[in-house]
Amino acid sequence: MFKYFEKIGRIFFYIFVFVLPFQTRLILAKWHYPFIEWTSAYLYVTDILVVGFLYLWLVRAVKDNLKPRFDGVGFLLLGFLVLSLLSIVHAQIPTLAWYRMLKLIEFALLFWYVRSNWGTFINPLVCGTAVAVSGILQALIAIAQYLNQSSLGLRLLGESRLDLVTPGVAVFFADGIKYMRAYGTFPHPNVLAAWLLICLWVLIWLYLCYGKRKISFVLIGYTLILIALLLTFSRVIIAVYFVSTLLGIILMRLKEKKVIVLILLTVLISVIFAISYWPQVLARVKVSSQEDAVTERIYYSKVAGGITEKNPLLGVGIGQFIPKFITQIRHRPTHYYQPVHNIYLLISSETGIVSLLIFLFMCGLIIRGFYKKIKILSMGSLAIFSTLFSLLFIGLFDHFLWTLQQGSLMLWLLLGIVAAKSDIIKSHDHS
Repeated sequence: MFKYFEKIGRIFFYIFVFVLPFQTRLILAKWHYPFIEWTSAYLYVTDILVVGFLYLWLVRAVKDNLKPRFDGVGFLLLGFLVLSLLSIVHAQIPTLAWYRMLKLIEFALLFWYVRSNWGTFINPLVCGTAVAVSGILQALIAIAQYLNQSSLGLRLLGESRLDLVTPGVAVFFADGIKYMRAYGTFPHPNVLAAWLLICLWVLIWLYLCYGKRKISFVLIGYTLILIALLLTFSRVIIAVYFVSTLLGIILMRLKEKKVIVLILLTVLISVIFAISYWPQVLARVKVSSQEDAVTERIYYSKVAGGITEKNPLLGVGIGQFIPKFITQIRHRPTHYYQPVHNIYLLISSETGIVSLLIFLFMCGLIIRGFYKKIKILSMGSLAIFSTLFSLLFIGLFDHFLWTLQQGSLMLWLLLGIVAAKSDIIKSHDHS
């Protein structure tokens, strides 16, 4: 009976990884009218799956009389949760704060589940394959969206309503023509780009570690996902991918034939893309200090800095940046109210400076433990480390790792993998 539960829990987790990009959700509550994304509560299909495999894990733990063992990372995580909980005393909308607190607990439990089961109960190869297939599906959707310059009607998968005229849709101008960036089933192109970056590193790992069995699948998938990543026109994340890949090749000193093929394929796709979409590429490469993407980030950072300065200990309450922002500056269009595009400023403004320091120290301790655990740098360990480091860097320029379901799941999932005690991934790694 318990073995049956274990199999179901494992299946739930792999399905969860595959459907992580889906935005399928039910709106549970709204605390602002007209509707604002950041002041509402949702039940996602991924929430149901997380609760499912966590419950089955709890059943297994009770049966085997397993007790949680806290180390430095565990105590830091607990401290982070406690301070986030205490920040609710300053909340302008307490029910919204409690909802965000429950979400944070969910993500922390996901972290603990992955950390405890990665490489043993969770098979890295199966998990990686699920990520790769999910990435290919998202790539196909993203490419079709860009060619169509509108959404595809995939509402059951949580696809946003997309076109060139709807306010809030990510568009840009090139030679006087408006273009919509690719979304997939994510709420923003940058979130799609982050997922595709993860998928590309997973495919590189599969390609270098598993011989000829998957070469055709991996190379086709890599091509589609790289094209889709470029179609997001997410400047920071695209740059992070190319830089991290180059550094990875240098660190691994990879000179074998398969690596040369991968490098040539990447260069070929990038060159063909740049030639085919040169006006759009040029428009996105040029960064003006006056464009909205720059001025908004600077402005929101100043707002977050001011909030933190006035509320340094516990912030204004978890999930309360937008309510506080609205009270400070009223009567603006709803799309004007956005979280600060920096998760570290967002954490400090909502839960306090001490909370931010604990979070940063926890991440540092996780990375230090991962580095000490690896005696020989393998492609699998490099892929995991690169994806986490890339996400933490991206957090300097965007907020989705703290505010959006898919972004938060990516971050805590990767933190759990890097923090895992087991390093079974190396037993598959023949690079």
